[in-house]
Amino acid sequence: MRETGFPAPGSAAPGAPPALHRPVTEADGSTAPVTAAPATAPAGEVSAPAPNPMRLAVVLGSVALGLELSRFFRVRRSDAS
Repeated sequence: MRETGFPAPGSAAPGAPPALHRPVTEADGSTAPVTAAPATAPAGEVSAPAPNPMRLAVVLGSVALGLELSRFFRVRRSDAS
């Protein structure tokens, strides 16, 4: 395999292009055996990302904090009147 001087798509090398959304073929200059295509959603459908429990906790905590702050300022405003 000859060295081209360019990092492979999706590699961790600095300046590497993003990973391809299709399998690499011989036309790409790869001599690696072609593997099965990754499982993707049918055309027109967008698959939802996997839920992240930490992100959910942060969102719910932010909502709870916002509700508590609004209640606190509403009580202070009614006491000042």
